[in-house]
Amino acid sequence: TGSAYGKDRVFLSSEDADVRQAAIERIKGHILTASDYPHAVVIIGLIKGKVSDCESRESYFANLIPALRECAEEAGKYQVYLGLEVINRYESDVINTVKEGLEFGSPWLQLHLDTYHMNIEESDIKKSIQSAKGKICHVHVADNDRWFVGHGHYDFAETLGALKEIGYTGAVSVESFGFPDMISS
Repeated sequence: TGSAYGKDRVFLSSEDADVRQAAIERIKGHILTASDYPHAVVIIGLIKGKVSDCESRESYFANLIPALRECAEEAGKYQVYLGLEVINRYESDVINTVKEGLEFGSPWLQLHLDTYHMNIEESDIKKSIQSAKGKICHVHVADNDRWFVGHGHYDFAETLGALKEIGYTGAVSVESFGFPDMISS
């Protein structure tokens, strides 16, 4: 869903009702596609928009919350999770920490965590993961430099241990800029 915001400029918090509806319809289309696959997740990342796209923080949330609610209702019909991505402050000006992400949610709207973003924003990654027990539907892993696991200095043992401790059984997928080869590894 990232290109919806970056390329197509449709997002769930838009003050323009047509743009907002286009984003909702885009998410509904992804939900329908995902419904053919068990355990599918539709990521709600930058398609949520930014506060800076709106006149005020209040306006942002006044638009975002009903749009998320509509998308979550649709997701529930198809039993597809929506993963609200917690994104670092350099890429998004809202919902930057697990604590902020936990302010949202429904049975079908849960958190999508990403180690790259968590490394920037979370003061205690293990405690952040523990606080989200039962509310995480997807996890991306990349090292602190956004390269493959093991390229930098991120503590994956702590993160994977915390996920195991809280009983997380969903996917842990790699989202990195580079992959190991004979030169970069």
